Amino acid sequence: AVAPNKADYDMWKGYTEANLRVVVSYVEKWQDAYLDRAHPCQRNFKKPHSGDESAHEHFWYIGLKFDLEKMKADGKRAPNVAGPVKDFKNRLMNWPKKKEGMVLYVTSKKQKDLPAFVTNPEEEEEAMVEESMEQQLVTANMKTAEHEPENEANPSQRSSSPAIQEGEKEGVNHGKRASAEGDRDASEPEAKKAKVEPVAAEEGKTMDVDTKPVVKEEKEEKVEKEKEVKGGSITAELMASLTAKPETKSEGGMTSDQTKEPPKKQIMVLDKEQELRIEVDSRMVTITLDTGHAEVFGSEIPQGGDIELLRVNLAIYTWHGCTLSIRGEPRVCYKGESTPMKTYTNLHAYLQDRREEAAAQKPGATAPRVMVVGPPDTGKSSLVRLLVNYCVRGGGRPMLVDLDVAKGSLLVPGSIGAVPVSAPLRDIGDNGAGPEMSPLAYYYGSRDPTAFPSALESLVADLATRLEARAASNPKSVETTSGLLVDTFAHKTPAEYQLLLAFARLLKVDTVVVMDIDKLYSDLQRDLGSQAVKVVKLPKSGGVVSVSQDRQYRKNADKVLVSDYLYGKSRELCPRHVILPFDKVQLYRTALAPLAPRDALPIGQGEMMGSQQAQVKRVEPEESLENKILAVAGREVGEE
Repeated sequence: AVAPNKADYDMWKGYTEANLRVVVSYVEKWQDAYLDRAHPCQRNFKKPHSGDESAHEHFWYIGLKFDLEKMKADGKRAPNVAGPVKDFKNRLMNWPKKKEGMVLYVTSKKQKDLPAFVTNPEEEEEAMVEESMEQQLVTANMKTAEHEPENEANPSQRSSSPAIQEGEKEGVNHGKRASAEGDRDASEPEAKKAKVEPVAAEEGKTMDVDTKPVVKEEKEEKVEKEKEVKGGSITAELMASLTAKPETKSEGGMTSDQTKEPPKKQIMVLDKEQELRIEVDSRMVTITLDTGHAEVFGSEIPQGGDIELLRVNLAIYTWHGCTLSIRGEPRVCYKGESTPMKTYTNLHAYLQDRREEAAAQKPGATAPRVMVVGPPDTGKSSLVRLLVNYCVRGGGRPMLVDLDVAKGSLLVPGSIGAVPVSAPLRDIGDNGAGPEMSPLAYYYGSRDPTAFPSALESLVADLATRLEARAASNPKSVETTSGLLVDTFAHKTPAEYQLLLAFARLLKVDTVVVMDIDKLYSDLQRDLGSQAVKVVKLPKSGGVVSVSQDRQYRKNADKVLVSDYLYGKSRELCPRHVILPFDKVQLYRTALAPLAPRDALPIGQGEMMGSQQAQVKRVEPEESLENKILAVAGREVGEE
């Protein structure tokens, strides 16, 4: 990204960076790209400049790995990513705030032709990066130009590194300009002198100009050897991510410049039907499955793959025994002997039989519609996640419905939604859907389900209507026959119980799973049993951690959810600030309608909280709205 001055550069860089994920999504959806995986380099690079009014440039790198076998099977010689790149450039170049001189170049390079500053993670070398970056860019562009005739002569070689047609010509011209600037800015002896003098000062030696380049070369060789030993370069990490299995992550999740000492390691051996219960705070912990088979919430762990844990509590279960390596210091880590996993698996088997009957269109057979309820800290969300993953592993595509406004796992706290799940929820630290899923979401605006019960019930009613229409449009699809699984908020009060009953009726639930509490089980049997709803009571796991009363834990969990929503779990998203004047927006707040006076009610009827209807009131901007999350609702001109 190029801009003529610093003010335009800051604005152009921010907008480009905010859209980096867009080009990745374009390529992922482009059929002729044959993309297996994309991995944006999380570091970005700024070209040195002489002043605020000189040209400013910024560089980003995205590693691409292609499915060459599928490409060859389709009779194609090379992947084609020109289309999505063109769409991406059009998106950015049509930005209304774009000014003259803001230019975007997109080109492709082989791994061996990457500039050296991309592969240099050493902290002590950071100062040298900006000094030598321009000359390295010139060299990299020259290498790319040298390979172009060879690629044209032998098209088969192009399949491993496709040239991006759109913007390629511009990229070559840009390289020529950088070359001219590099030749003009630094003469060779002066450049070498500037780089070597700090070394001489540190070692207390006096050198003449002729011997300085030799010392520089020796230092570069030493640095290169150190880098080879540490093996933590940006490119090595990027390429490891592209060539590894999809579930496998980079070693420890950190490069060599982030940690100087290897984390503490311990080996845990689990016997048959045991589980490892682990609680991790803000210090990263990495777990590797060395031998055997194990799973987390029903999602199988790949053998040899690393799982990075941060601010999470979970249990790793094995049916036949396994060996785990743990690097780092978890807050709690112990083996659990007694677990309800067999009971949970029996429930899954019952649901799976119903799915198969629905798929076979047997008379009277319907897909299961399951709602999990219970008090706080009983493992409701964990059970829902396990049942979803087991269904997916069996070839299903269940609909996950999240009605827990206190957590808002699909989006942010205060929201509800539904999403079809087609792959196991592998991201251990994530509480919601992955980036490939697009949830049907509603913003309620409060963590308390009883704050505006009529408003919440209205949202769930609309959600249920849309889900019914989706199922009716394709009754034989895998998604429809897989049914739905509903996660709910923690039941504590009579008002919350009434909401659960209403949700069960709206979503036409036929199975209610009660976690641990006899009274709730008895009440639901009384109120729902006559409606052909099967009520099942299950024990909670012994590994469930009580966090509902820990306000600091809840506050931190909310902060993590909001941060992940805005920036992505791996910080792959770059949100951009948009400043709007107050006269361009209208702000509304949900409020309860005032109660009628007690003497105006019929004789014998008292005030009922549930009878209060929610209404929307317009509010003026005020300090109390600062740092609040608002939902954005579009409307047509003239629409209320």
